[in-house]
Amino acid sequence: MNKKTQKLNRRSQGATLIEVIISVFIFTVGVLAFAGLQSRSIQSTFDNTQRDQVVWLTQSLIDRVRVNKNGGATYETALRDFDLADCSTPATLCDAANCTSAQMATFDVWDLYCRNSFQGASAISALSVNFSCDPVGCAPGADMLITTNWCARSLESTEGLATAADDVCENTISEMEYRVGFRP
Repeated sequence: MNKKTQKLNRRSQGATLIEVIISVFIFTVGVLAFAGLQSRSIQSTFDNTQRDQVVWLTQSLIDRVRVNKNGGATYETALRDFDLADCSTPATLCDAANCTSAQMATFDVWDLYCRNSFQGASAISALSVNFSCDPVGCAPGADMLITTNWCARSLESTEGLATAADDVCENTISEMEYRVGFRP
């Protein structure tokens, strides 16, 4: 063997340290990119779950209003005045008793927020449901509008929500709104 062949064989015997460092760096960048993609996927799944829960709660309220056609004005008042911090059982449980339209509307709002909270209401940050009618007074056959607002948040941005005084959606991605117009 001549010197030139020996020199070539020595160079092709393995990878140099620089080549190993570069390949480890490229691999690390790929793994970090995949981890970021996973994090974004989890955040999107969480936000979509909240959106699904809001749609379910809103649709449930629409169904309740359609059953209790004469309680429109009471739904408007009950939703506006409801205190989520006070989930004490109402005086009349309308799922087991005959109730007036007003009692049924009050019970439905309590049921939606408190008894069904395991299905979504308590898991949705800064949930606010507004009910309005046109014409005002919510006469049977009136056009009704339900507007549901909540704070879309990722799993990473839950800190500070309990202490936000001025902005209910502080430390969240954005305030979301879902509107549904209907006629019972």
